[in-house]
Amino acid sequence: MERLAKDGLARIFGNPNQDAEQNDLISYLKKDLKEHRELIDRVYVHFVFKGDVDAVEKSEGLSNRREDIDNKAHLIKHFFGNRDVELQVDFIADKPGHRGPPPAQTYVVHLREAGTATHDGRTMHIGFVPLMELYGIFKALGQRFFDRNIRAALPPDNAPNKR
Repeated sequence: MERLAKDGLARIFGNPNQDAEQNDLISYLKKDLKEHRELIDRVYVHFVFKGDVDAVEKSEGLSNRREDIDNKAHLIKHFFGNRDVELQVDFIADKPGHRGPPPAQTYVVHLREAGTATHDGRTMHIGFVPLMELYGIFKALGQRFFDRNIRAALPPDNAPNKR
């Protein structure tokens, strides 16, 4: 974590003239990031650790390192042409009994559009989804249906996200 905070993010998202022979993985990563730059809205940094989730949440040292990484978000914003690309840092336990992120699942819903609203070049589609379709998804996912923040794609300074 210290290496990532101190030099790693700058090597990935910073200096465009970095020595390409220094690290093959970073070279491949930078190439892919540049190629798909317009499609990326969020950068995830997940640390897998051995231990108790509660201990990680209470650790002042890990909290400080997470903050150091969060403070490098300006590198990411600059790399993506000053677009608001969110940096999300999380810890994931490898310990049995602790949930990691759920596997990606896809569901088809039939949206009957009632209108659209546009703000800052982004369009929000407003519509109706049959309640039974949502219930079917809930039956499949259980409480995980409510885990994800539906406003995750909105910027953090958006009025509902501020609250």
